[in-house]
Amino acid sequence: MLGLSVILNVLLVAVVAQNARQRPPAPEPPQTAAASSKPRPRPSARPEPAPTVAPSERFDWSRVESEDYRQYIANLRAIGCPEETIRDLIVADVNKLYARKIAALATAAREFKFWQTGVSRSKTLAENRRQLSVLSKEKWALLRELLGVDAESEFRKNNPGADYLTEELTLGFLPESKRARVREILERYQEMESEAQQRLSGMVSMRERNELKKIRDQRQAELAAVLTPQELEEYELRSSATAESLRARLAGATLTEEQFRQLYRAQKSFEELNAPPTGPMDRATAEARAQAARQLDEQFRAVLGDQAFRDYKRMQDPSYRAAADIVRDYSLQPAAADKVYEIKQAVDEHMRQLMADQSLTREQRMAALKAITEETTVALIDTLGQKGYEAYKQNGGYWIPTATSGGVAYTTTDGSGNVRAMRIEQGPAGGGGGTQGIFVAPPPQ
Repeated sequence: MLGLSVILNVLLVAVVAQNARQRPPAPEPPQTAAASSKPRPRPSARPEPAPTVAPSERFDWSRVESEDYRQYIANLRAIGCPEETIRDLIVADVNKLYARKIAALATAAREFKFWQTGVSRSKTLAENRRQLSVLSKEKWALLRELLGVDAESEFRKNNPGADYLTEELTLGFLPESKRARVREILERYQEMESEAQQRLSGMVSMRERNELKKIRDQRQAELAAVLTPQELEEYELRSSATAESLRARLAGATLTEEQFRQLYRAQKSFEELNAPPTGPMDRATAEARAQAARQLDEQFRAVLGDQAFRDYKRMQDPSYRAAADIVRDYSLQPAAADKVYEIKQAVDEHMRQLMADQSLTREQRMAALKAITEETTVALIDTLGQKGYEAYKQNGGYWIPTATSGGVAYTTTDGSGNVRAMRIEQGPAGGGGGTQGIFVAPPPQ
């Protein structure tokens, strides 16, 4: 019996392949949105009774084959064809049907008339991708209707690739029913965002930013309608930009799962209440953001502990990361980067005290500023060497005080990491000097 079953399956595949070549040509691929949505002729709702073959009759495949997929499946079941074989036959047949449609799209793409003005290559590619997406969705919907299973998910499992593994990483915690719904939402909004970015042609005005934000907010709302709050957080922990940035910033730290969840919730709350600046901030806005950043720091300290928090803050400082690069490039002792960070912290503290002390005369203030400038240079050269110091000044040493003809130029960062640049000038006789050219900008990366 086993041998007969194998022979019958081979015969079925061979005959189907022969008959598939005789099927009518596939319709042309969609050329417009209206054409692409035109439904394929539906299979009959109720298949005819399957043919029966008397034991004495010679097997005739034409009595099994049908142009109606539902009837074809019913006939295959009637002759005892295994369900797995039926699925393989139908999937192969439908793949051939849509392969011809996709090939027609490729032919049209090769005929791109590059010499015609007013024809955008990027828009043509976007339309080609849209048509390909329509065909893909059409094919998987047809297979789902015919076979009663999510053929796309089955295909991904049996033919694992980058997309399948990405989905397992981000959605693997979800049941299959919800995973399919989330996948559809993500793919639909990805297309909407791509179309919007294509239409905006790289423009970054506030109107364009708002349009993209609206699309992302709508996507988030649809996800929230499908997923429970716990499921939505699980998805965001695996895929959101906030979580990814947090993992990068905490590189080297050893955290428990619960610690990371707590840090993520604190960071997400901060970002929701403090939108990234789109340009220079006024003093009041900068102070408000700095206060919120200090509160976030205290939340991080409570989760990480004092020592781990100090290590974390150090790694957030672009000047420290630049110093670590210099140490590596010039084969210096690893402790040199820590020493540079300590020097910067000491300079920041001395500068704050100096600027806050209103009892100093002009001469005293300027003398102290110049002394700090000279001592900083000497300490950094002693730590990094002359070549390392010169390289650091060009990359990461933005904070190093510099003597000018009228005073001292100095740059530091506020509590939220924003750069504050000052030129401290000598004031009129008897005065204490003043600051000019103060501005606030995002920190260097």
